[in-house]
Formats: sequence, structure tokens, C-alpha cells
Amino acid sequence: MIQQEAVRVRQGANAMTPPDILLALATDPSVTVRASVAMNPALPPGAAEILSADTDPRVRRLIGRTPAQPGGIRTQQDAVASLTAMIAEAGLRIRANIARTVQDMPDGPREIVLRLAHDPASMVCGPVIRLSPLLTQQDLLDLVESDPPAFTFLAVASRPGLTEAVSDAIVGSAGPEAVTALLTNRTAKIKDSTLEMLAARAEEQPAWQAALIDRPHLPNRVRTMMTEIVSGPGREPMPATMHAAIGGRPQTRTWSPRRL
Repeated sequence: MIQQEAVRVRQGANAMTPPDILLALATDPSVTVRASVAMNPALPPGAAEILSADTDPRVRRLIGRTPAQPGGIRTQQDAVASLTAMIAEAGLRIRANIARTVQDMPDGPREIVLRLAHDPASMVCGPVIRLSPLLTQQDLLDLVESDPPAFTFLAVASRPGLTEAVSDAIVGSAGPEAVTALLTNRTAKIKDSTLEMLAARAEEQPAWQAALIDRPHLPNRVRTMMTEIVSGPGREPMPATMHAAIGGRPQTRTWSPRRL
């Protein structure tokens, strides 16, 4: 049902949707769908008339804040301002539905994506942070440096294609769980010096050990450090997959990661 609603939200917000479908969506039982129609830059007059009498005051305010331009077409700026206003006033469910709608749009409004990325609810900001092609590396860096909650760090750390600057910011500010997510993110660029620093701390963070060893193009110095950690005295036998990953010789020592 939620997926079907998301499809209708996309239809309602799309300026290429035929007027008759927009007219039908203007009476949709979902307030999120009706709101998406209200912010459509190509809203037909008939649908505008229906929505101006909507039972939800937020939808009525969207119509009031976006007067029609000549020919019934409203500017993109008006539409963005309207949806931004609604997001600020909307409940969690509506914000989450809007986030699902715009999370992977390559040509959506950046202002709305940025607001959703900074949303205090993980179910709203998470998908946008991980997936939106409109977020730049600077946007991600700003997020990390804004003292966000732990789930925001996790979402950023899991996003493909992170730069070294963003990775360093995560390592410098986030907790161990987000650092694990960063190390597991094989597309994230991480400086050799940062990997060395994390390897030096990995004995106290067992989750980092496998993540470090599994990283592509692991620097030789880090590989050596990890071999020493996982092959130290008094350890359980090193798992075969871990042994193969670090490219070491068969070990007679045992391995048992030290836990906090």
C-alpha cells in the first residue's frame, strides 16, 4: 500500500501527468498524494479548485501560497516553496512519504532534498542521504560537521563514493558503528594515514578488523598491522577467509579479538 501511495505521489508531483489524472488525484484519500498535486507546477484549474477546499488545512495552505501563473502554469520556485513549507509543518508519515518520493530523483529540487537530509527522523533523512544524487560531497561534509544524531553518521558512511574529506570527518566525529559502516563501504575513499590510525585502534574494535582486512587495495603497512593483530599469542585459529584476505602464511598462533 505504501509503495502504491509513493507511485501516486510521484504522479501528482510530475508536471507531465495528464490533467485528468491530476484531477482524480486531487480527491485521493492520502493527504500526501493531494499535497503532491497541490505543489505540481502544472496544476490544472479544476484540481486547484478542489484542493482549495481540501479537508486538510496544510493542503489548502499549499494552494494559497502558490497562485496560478498565466495559462495555469506555476513557476518551479513557487512549487518548491510550497512543498518546503509543507515539509516544515508536516507530520512524520508525510515527511517520510515525501522522502521516499524524492530520494532517487536526479532532477528534483535541491532545497527540499537538503531539508529532508537534515530531518531529525531517521526514516526521513536516511534514504535521502544514502540515495539522493542531488547531495554533493560538501552537503555530506556539512551534515557530518553539524553534530548530527548517530543514524545520520551511519547513513552518510553507507553512501557510495565518499571522498577522503568526508571519510576523515566521519572518523573524527562519529562513533565506532559508523566507522565500521565506513570501512565496509568499499567505494569510500579513505587516506592511507587514516587506515593506519584505525588499524592501530582495531584491537579494541573487533568489528573493524574484518572490515579493514576486507578493504580493497589495503596499504602494505596496514596489512602488516592487521596480520600482527589477528595472529598474536593466545588467539584462536585465524579464520581461513581472513587468512586469505591478508595474504599471510599459515599461522600456528591463535586468534581471539580483544573486546571492550
